[in-house]
Amino acid sequence: MKKLLLFGLMFALLVSLAQAITLTASPTTASTTENQTLTVTLTADGNATFSKNSSFGSFSTTGPATSTTFTFSPGFDSSNVNRAYSFLFTATNASNSTDMATATTTLTFTNQNRAPTVNAGADLTVARNTTLSITGTASDPDGDTLTFDWEVVSAPSLNWDLVFLVNTPIAQFIGEDAGNYTFRLIANDSTTTTTDTMSIQVTDAKRLVLTDLDFDIGSDNDDNMENAADGAGLRDAQPGDKVTIDAEVTNGYADSSDIEIRDISMTVTIENIDDGDDLDDETDDVDVQAGRNKNLKLTFTIPERVDTDNYNVIVDIVGRDEMGITHRIVKRFVMGIDKESHDLRVDSADLRPQVLSCTRKGTLDVVVINFGDEEEDEVKVTARSDALDLDFELFDEGDISMGTGFDDDADLTAQVPVDATGLAAGTYPVTLSVYRDTNKLEDTKTVDVVVQACTQPTPNDDSETPVDDEPEDVDVIVTPGTGTTQPPANTGNAPVYAQVDTGFGGSSMYLVLLGAGAILLLVIVIGIIAMLFRK
Repeated sequence: MKKLLLFGLMFALLVSLAQAITLTASPTTASTTENQTLTVTLTADGNATFSKNSSFGSFSTTGPATSTTFTFSPGFDSSNVNRAYSFLFTATNASNSTDMATATTTLTFTNQNRAPTVNAGADLTVARNTTLSITGTASDPDGDTLTFDWEVVSAPSLNWDLVFLVNTPIAQFIGEDAGNYTFRLIANDSTTTTTDTMSIQVTDAKRLVLTDLDFDIGSDNDDNMENAADGAGLRDAQPGDKVTIDAEVTNGYADSSDIEIRDISMTVTIENIDDGDDLDDETDDVDVQAGRNKNLKLTFTIPERVDTDNYNVIVDIVGRDEMGITHRIVKRFVMGIDKESHDLRVDSADLRPQVLSCTRKGTLDVVVINFGDEEEDEVKVTARSDALDLDFELFDEGDISMGTGFDDDADLTAQVPVDATGLAAGTYPVTLSVYRDTNKLEDTKTVDVVVQACTQPTPNDDSETPVDDEPEDVDVIVTPGTGTTQPPANTGNAPVYAQVDTGFGGSSMYLVLLGAGAILLLVIVIGIIAMLFRK
């Protein structure tokens, strides 16, 4: 009986072992980017029901079945980190709830940056010269900090302004010319950018109208430039040219409106042309009645010393009507400078002193300037005059080089000694010449050296010497042989000085009487002393 019982237990154990369920999960590890889906296949060796240790994901079936699929997608996360999830799956034998098997899988989802969303705002309409707020919106699904930029897509002119901050999608706009302006708002999360556009229609046609604009540049001209595009090219100017800008402006208000545009002025600026400084000037203000027009004109002289380059010319016309509305026209042009390749000139020649008289020697200061486009080598300056026996040359063995434009060495000064000793009074020409490359003549200029006789001022015999009410002793110069007082003549004799007495106290009779009185007083004193000794 005991053997039978033992055999039964062993048989039951074998049956139990034969019925133990197994579970496999495939794959055991997997990864993808966030917001994607991963699938795990679970397989049991018998009918089973399936379960998991997490609320995440789902089974295609929970059984009883021999297999099922598990799917999971965690979506996006704003934490900007990779996420890993571990799952414990359990298969329970359908015929024996105590018979269970487990398997594990780890699923990893890597972070993925998402682009921001942006809206530049609705299209708007505004009157010109009116400040308008543009309110855009933007957000980032990852919670990243955004920066913003605005850029122009198209505009009818350059006469507008857009002000904004990089940390907000809001901007302030003002347009001076009618037309359609399109702007793009750009949002950036430091990795990706998103853009959106909006348009602004600026209405109210211009009331201050540029009806004619002419440029006279040297001997050339560019007429009817009022409708030229901003940045249009003008004719080239040469150093020293006169540039005249003549503009006609019209008050575009209807005659019947009787609206005057006042204090209209034109400012013209040629940028950076004068050794880095601007040439600019402004016309006087004018008032223009409705439907009428007036001209505004300015003239500039291009510096003779100027660098070869292109220079911006800005014409800015502004006025204000009776309603306080500002009307403005801005036109921009580009003007080039056309210089000769070689242009050495004798710019000035000044004699010190200006006239040679008693001192018959002086110095002629000669200034040579390179107005050309090329640097010059082996520069030579000469000054010659047969009458003055002058043969001067500044060459320094060909070591003289000159720059161009506003270079420090673009000018050269030569000091020419002049000696007119022994020459009669007159005018003596001196020929000044400047050469490049030793003997290539660039410029010649003739200046006159004026020599005058050495003379002294002539006295005026008809002049009267004023007499004071209380005359004093004065020193005068007396010329021998005359009874009049006058400045000394240039005779080579030493002057004679005399005392002139104009009262009794200074006369000779006064001195005689004074001497006689002193003698009489001395006699009286001696007599008194003698009488005292006799006693």
